[in-house]
Amino acid sequence: MHWHRLGDWGEVKASHDALWQAMNLLTNVKEVDIGFKREHLSPVSIQNGPFPSDLFRFVTSVSLVGLMQHSLATTILSNVSPATLKHLCFDMLQVFKDRTGDSHQIRLGGIIDYSATLGLLTPLKNRCTALRSLTLRRIGHYVKRPGNEAAHDAYYAEWGSFIRSVQATVENFTFEQAPSVQFLPESSGGSSSQALPFRYMDDKFCRFVLPAIVEENWPCLATLELLGVRGSKLQGGTAGLETLLRTALGEKPRIVVQEIAFYVANM
Repeated sequence: MHWHRLGDWGEVKASHDALWQAMNLLTNVKEVDIGFKREHLSPVSIQNGPFPSDLFRFVTSVSLVGLMQHSLATTILSNVSPATLKHLCFDMLQVFKDRTGDSHQIRLGGIIDYSATLGLLTPLKNRCTALRSLTLRRIGHYVKRPGNEAAHDAYYAEWGSFIRSVQATVENFTFEQAPSVQFLPESSGGSSSQALPFRYMDDKFCRFVLPAIVEENWPCLATLELLGVRGSKLQGGTAGLETLLRTALGEKPRIVVQEIAFYVANM
């Protein structure tokens, strides 16, 4: 089941209605891949009612992309069978709480309410005993911005805790944090962060995600990709980070570390 929408509301309303009708007829769904760029494109914003809970019980692969309503994300993650889930991807996932009578449009890359994302992984933690691939991409920030700092920390901490819970089976793990182009500092010239010795998102990565990687045993790990990350001065920057990872993980896995993300979140 694949559903991605980037266009305007007038282009997709009719197809949303058809989507709801089709979903109520689906059986034996194995793969879920849903993504939206703007809040009002999420099909749950139409009051057709919730997804049938048993729609996701046979799913082995979940990919959630961009903006979506909180109830949509939680319905999917709460109704999959964690023991049979093999692939999980959060790709720039931002969730917003359910609204009624609110026509406000959120664009990916805007002000993020991290508290709304907390708990999404709770139904899966310590229960994904067959997970083989994990991809976590998020919007990061070069400099600190206004917001709930405690919720921001808790968001990274939840990811770190989940990473620890799946290290025994994961073969391919990608972590990427990419800044939204609209929030790049002027000193970056819109594409580089060389002028910033240690970015805000690097601090979060080093505090919450990196320990979850280097302090655990990864018996099945074949590939580790860390994009948009930079080690601290104490770790010797990017080169020192690579050395730290190789020492902790051994010679077996392929390790890729890049301080610039694969793409800037131009959304």
